[in-house]
Amino acid sequence: MAYYFEVSVFPDKKHYYSIGDSLLFFESETEALHKLSAHTGTGFFISEQGEIATNRHVVNPDNHADEVRDYFEDFNDYLQELIDNEIGSLEYKVDSLKQIVQIYRSSGYPIENDSILEQIIVLQDSIKGFEKKKDIKFFNTEDFQFQTRVVYLGISLNNSDIDYQNRLGMFPCSIKKVATGENVDLAIIQTDNRTLPSGVTNIFNLQDVNDSLNMNDELYLIAYNNGDVIAQTQNGIKAQFTQGTVTQVPDSERILYSIPALPGSSGGPVIDKNGKLAAINYAGYGSQSFNKGIPVKALKDLYYNNNMRIVN
Repeated sequence: MAYYFEVSVFPDKKHYYSIGDSLLFFESETEALHKLSAHTGTGFFISEQGEIATNRHVVNPDNHADEVRDYFEDFNDYLQELIDNEIGSLEYKVDSLKQIVQIYRSSGYPIENDSILEQIIVLQDSIKGFEKKKDIKFFNTEDFQFQTRVVYLGISLNNSDIDYQNRLGMFPCSIKKVATGENVDLAIIQTDNRTLPSGVTNIFNLQDVNDSLNMNDELYLIAYNNGDVIAQTQNGIKAQFTQGTVTQVPDSERILYSIPALPGSSGGPVIDKNGKLAAINYAGYGSQSFNKGIPVKALKDLYYNNNMRIVN
């Protein structure tokens, strides 16, 4: 997936940014298009119409809104510091001129019509103008509006040769549904031609799943751990097949298991020993063998139109 973000800081002013090792801000959309963010995940087919299940964060990445707001709040603080410094500078000039006036008067020289008094009045008016701006925020970050701009969303099949830069070996897709529940990190995307790519024969049947897991049940994950860094072979990209067991009594929101997993495995199917879909891999807890998945029932709810948002 290739994308960038747009933030409206004023009704008629937008900024653009991408996510790398840090936030990268751009003045123009053209700059953003030349420095896109990109990431990969895992997904699996669930219908003959080219529908694919994956994680929400794979196709709807975090926009780091809090960091963006912090960035502009720091800019607000910087502007306030400049205003304070300017007020301090003007006050110093006023004090200096007043000392000159005092010297004139103490020496018996007339000063009433001198230009120095006019300068003091102008400087004092400037100070009042800056003081009015002291408590005004240049950016009201609470009103910021964020948009994710997807430039390209596509999939590559297991065993295929791919060229990300030229989008060779890839099939364009669009987001179809996104779960709205905070703890239901699921989405469904679909190939743009709404058909299965040639050669695809394995489709997970959502009418034949395992939604009653127990402690110590054996589970297996099919996924691209660490993206194409590990997946890339001399014979195309290849997913990894790792295994573990259920390590905690499952609830309606998560299934904990001891399957090793790395970033890139998000959205991978977790199956039981009979090959039935049991969960969708989601996240870890800082250990490669301490991970969790979303129960398959949540995917069925999403697929059959419950608790979801349809994306046009």
